Amino acid sequence: RLDPSVVSYNAAISACEKGHRWWQALDLLRHVENSNLLPTIVTYSAVMGALHKGSQWQRSVALLDLMRDKQVSLEVVSCSTVISACEKGHRWEAALALLTWMRCEGPRPNVISFNAAMSACEKGREWTRSIHLLRELQALGLAPTVVSYNVAMHAFGQGGRWDLALSLLAEMPLRKVQPNDSSYFAAIGACNQVPELASALARREALAQSGKASAAAVPGVGG
Repeated sequence: RLDPSVVSYNAAISACEKGHRWWQALDLLRHVENSNLLPTIVTYSAVMGALHKGSQWQRSVALLDLMRDKQVSLEVVSCSTVISACEKGHRWEAALALLTWMRCEGPRPNVISFNAAMSACEKGREWTRSIHLLRELQALGLAPTVVSYNVAMHAFGQGGRWDLALSLLAEMPLRKVQPNDSSYFAAIGACNQVPELASALARREALAQSGKASAAAVPGVGG
C-alpha cells in the first residue's frame, strides 16, 4: 500500500510536468527524499518527463544514474524519455550509450527507444549510425514506424544518398507503413541534388493531397 503522502507528491510532480516547471518537479523530489518517504517509479517518471519537456538532458541522465544507484526497477518508458532528452540536447553520443546499456543490462528497448536514438544521430549528422539503428531494430524483430522511416530518409539526405532514401519510401508500403506528409518532405529533401526527382515527388504528394481532399468532400468516400 502506498503512503498517501507519496501519492500527493506524485500528483504535484505530475502537475509540474504538465506545466513545464521542471525545477519545481526536482524540488518536490528532494522534499520526498528529505521526508524519509520512498519515491516510486511514478515519482521518478514524472520528474523525468518534466526534465524532458524542459530540455534538461544532463539532469535527465543524472536522475537515471541516481535511479540505477538506488536500484530502482527501471522501465523502458523512463529510459526512452532520457534518450529523447539527449536527442533534444543534440547529444547523440549519450543517446547511443544509453541505448547500448538498455540492450546489455537495462529494460529491452522498444521502437520508441530506437527512434529517439536514430533522431539524435540524425541531428548530430551521424547519418550512417542512424541507418544502422534502423536495420538493428528490424533485426531485433521490432516493426519500424513511420517516424523510423522519416528519420532514416532525412539521414540518407544528409549523406547524399537520395537513391537509398527513395528505396526506403518504396519499402514503407511493403512493410505496411503508410507514408505521411513528412515522409514525402524527407524524400524530396534528399533528392534536392536531383531537381527533376524532387519535382516529381512534390507533384506526387500534391496529387495525393488533392485526392484526400476530394474524397473528404464526397460522402461515403475515404471514410
